[in-house]
Amino acid sequence: METPRTHQRSSPHDRAGIIDQTETTPWLRHTRWPDLFRNRPLEVIATSAQQPDFVQGQDYLFGQCKGASIKSSAEVETQLRILLQGVDLMFNRMMATITRTSYTSRCWLNTYSKDVFWPHPFRAVSCLKRYISVCKRFLCFVFRVLRFKERQRQELYNFKLGLDEERMMYYIVSLVTQLHSSEQGCSCVRTAEDDESSHASSDESDESDFEEGTHFGVDNNSMRDEPKFVLPSKPWLELSEALFQLSMMFWTYRDPAGDMSSSAIIYHTAVMGIQRRSMSYHSAHNSTPGLAALMWIGRALFLEYALPLYGYSTLAYHWPSRDQYSSQPERLEAIRQKYLTGGCYTPFGELIELKAFAKSIFRQEGMPGILSWALDGHSFVVGNDKEARLSDLGFG
Repeated sequence: METPRTHQRSSPHDRAGIIDQTETTPWLRHTRWPDLFRNRPLEVIATSAQQPDFVQGQDYLFGQCKGASIKSSAEVETQLRILLQGVDLMFNRMMATITRTSYTSRCWLNTYSKDVFWPHPFRAVSCLKRYISVCKRFLCFVFRVLRFKERQRQELYNFKLGLDEERMMYYIVSLVTQLHSSEQGCSCVRTAEDDESSHASSDESDESDFEEGTHFGVDNNSMRDEPKFVLPSKPWLELSEALFQLSMMFWTYRDPAGDMSSSAIIYHTAVMGIQRRSMSYHSAHNSTPGLAALMWIGRALFLEYALPLYGYSTLAYHWPSRDQYSSQPERLEAIRQKYLTGGCYTPFGELIELKAFAKSIFRQEGMPGILSWALDGHSFVVGNDKEARLSDLGFG
C-alpha cells in the first residue's frame, strides 16, 4: 500500500507538477510518463480521452489550466458522436474479416516470433465492446486535440500530429459534417457502448474488466451464426473507410530514428496510464489489461489491412480485397514480419515490449495492493474507480 502524500489540496494544474514517490518505480522510470506530462494538467489530458457524454448540445469541460477552463465545443462533441458510429461500422467489417480467416492464418497473426509458429489463434474476445472503447477513446482524444493550435497542443498535452494525419483527420471531419447536415448522422448506427454506462463519467472503470489476452476469446465458429455482414450506404461507407485509413496511418507509423515514443499510439498508452480519480499513474499490473486491448485492436486492424474480406472502394487509392492476392498467406506474412513481430520498430513492436516489461515487474514483485492515495492526501482509490474520503470514514 502506498503511504499518504502530505501535499495540500491543489488545483489539477498544480498537481500536474508534483513529483511523488511513485514516480521512481521501475515501471514509471521505464515508461517515463511523469516526464511526458510534467507540469501539464493531468485532468485535462485524461478527460480529453473520454467518449462524449450523453448530454447533447453542451460544451464538454476537460478541466482547468492556469485558471482557464479547457473545453470542447458542443459542435465538436456532436461530430464525435457521429464519428463513433463510423468506428462501429469499421469494427463490424473487421469482425466479418476475422470470421472468414483460416485458423492457421489467425495463429500466425497471433505469433510474436518471426519464424516460430504459435498454435493459438487470434479471435474475437468476449469483452469486445470494452476493447472497441479503447479505440474510440483514442480517436476522441486525437480529434479533440486537433481543434487546438499547435502551441496549445504542446503546452497542454505535449503532443504532436503529423501533417498527413492532420489532413486525413480534417477530411474525416468534412465527411462527418456532411452526414450531420444531411440528417443522416442521427442514430443510424447503434454505438457499441450504448448498452454500457461507461461514457465520460466512468470510462476509467472499464479497465478493471478487460481480459488480458486473446486466449479468453469467442471461437470463430460461434460467430458464423451471426447475420451476414452488409456494407453500409455510401456516406457511412466513406466515413468508415476513411477512419480505417487514418487508423492504419497511426499503426504503421515509423520514426526515422526508431524512437517509438513519438508514435500517437504509444503516447496514448501514457494517457491510459492516468488514474482519473487520483490523478496518479497506474501500476505495471493495472496497465497490462489496457495494453492487451490495444494489441488486440492492432492485430484486428492489421488483418484487415493485409487481407480485407471486401475491397475499399471510396479511398483515393483502391484497396483490393483478399481474393485479389495470388497468395494470401504470403501477403499476411509480409505484413506480420514488417509490423507485428517482437523487436520491430513499430507501435505494435513497442506494445509487445511494454507488456512484457510490465509482466516481468509483477512477476518479481507479486500482485500489487489495490489501494492508492490521491495527491491531496485526504482520499484514496480502491481498485481503479472506487473513491473514499477520510472525512467520510470519521478521520479528519
